[in-house]
Amino acid sequence: MRWTGVLALGLLGLAPMAAAQTRPAGVVALTADSLPRVDRVERAGDQGVHELRWHVTARSDWSRGPLRLSAAGFFDALVARRSSQVVTRAAIVRPDDVVAELRFAKADIRAGYGRVVWGRLDEVQPTDVIAPIDLTRFFLDGRSEARMAVAHVRARVVPSDRLQVEAVLVPQFRASTFDQLDEASSPFSLRLTRTCTSAGCVPLRYADERPDVRWSNLQGGARASVTTGRVDWSVSTYRGFEGQALYEVVPPLAGASAAGTPVVRGRHPRFTMVGADAETVRGDWGMRGEVAWFPSRLLTVRDGAPAMPGQTLSAGLGVDRKAGAYRLAANAVINRRTPEGQPVAHDATVVGILERNFARETRILRAVGVVSPDEASGFARLSASVNLRDGWWVDAFAGMFWGAGTDALSRLRSRDLVSLRLKVFY
Repeated sequence: MRWTGVLALGLLGLAPMAAAQTRPAGVVALTADSLPRVDRVERAGDQGVHELRWHVTARSDWSRGPLRLSAAGFFDALVARRSSQVVTRAAIVRPDDVVAELRFAKADIRAGYGRVVWGRLDEVQPTDVIAPIDLTRFFLDGRSEARMAVAHVRARVVPSDRLQVEAVLVPQFRASTFDQLDEASSPFSLRLTRTCTSAGCVPLRYADERPDVRWSNLQGGARASVTTGRVDWSVSTYRGFEGQALYEVVPPLAGASAAGTPVVRGRHPRFTMVGADAETVRGDWGMRGEVAWFPSRLLTVRDGAPAMPGQTLSAGLGVDRKAGAYRLAANAVINRRTPEGQPVAHDATVVGILERNFARETRILRAVGVVSPDEASGFARLSASVNLRDGWWVDAFAGMFWGAGTDALSRLRSRDLVSLRLKVFY
């Protein structure tokens, strides 16, 4: 168990002390999910992936004068059959929001371990670069639940109700993950397990190189949020490390079967981001926009090849409307990649959300679609939630991937899934 798990257990153990000020809150969730096609497509003779997941959270808050303390963490456990021979078991205990905050009349300072959220669009947010992502939680629950906590210090100044400026410092790097529970066997992993040539197939071995804790590896940025008339807008900048590793095959690959197992090196290079976003309401419609420019970034042109310096620009627009029991949202993000010495590449991502509530929001239907027209790929998720009684919910959903390209959604095209979940809030 890592030190973060020990910290979470210790702070959650203080929950009864904090209960004198604020009643603890949490959730217990049991999820059964199945991916019936994944192994049958990639390894003949297997019968798919089947998982049982437990997720338990606890939270407690305490405040006195300008000081506010929050302690939140979670326990996750997994029992799964991810191959025909092996039953996978894994469990973790980690902090999710363990912070101390000093609040003043027009400023506050926050330090600890928690999520930092930037951006305004749904699911695909170009400026949301601070919090790493759990890819499995992204597909099962959406981006808000997929964000992982990071150690950080945030100072914020609020001189008026129309202006606030915040500065964020992240002293410890944390990488995104395909799954926090036994990542190596995750069905949502994008890592190749082997490389094949005319001479045959050779297994691959991965070695991630992650930035350690030192002054030269500090990450940080600033964001200014302004209200002008009926428009809320902000500008931001951040310099950090890529949460998702860039992989390259360590040369020489030729003759690797004779020399031993090839090594695929994962790197988390530095990047610089300059962004802006805006949001307003016109009648029944909400409108949002977001843009992020990365003037300094390493880009992967093809799988296994060394990354090369370049620039990227991502710009998106979104609209949403709530009419009675319905909520509709649509977002489109266009990405422009410019590797040095290579042709400029463009791609787009379109997100659509349709939600319908019944019986005073005790029955909810939700459809989410993510499509990449350039790669003819996408992901669709349909979910139904039923409130059995006070604090008790049952969620059922089905997800489908498709694609014929080389992007992430296309590479997950055999990961169609169904899931059933029981959640109890306390």
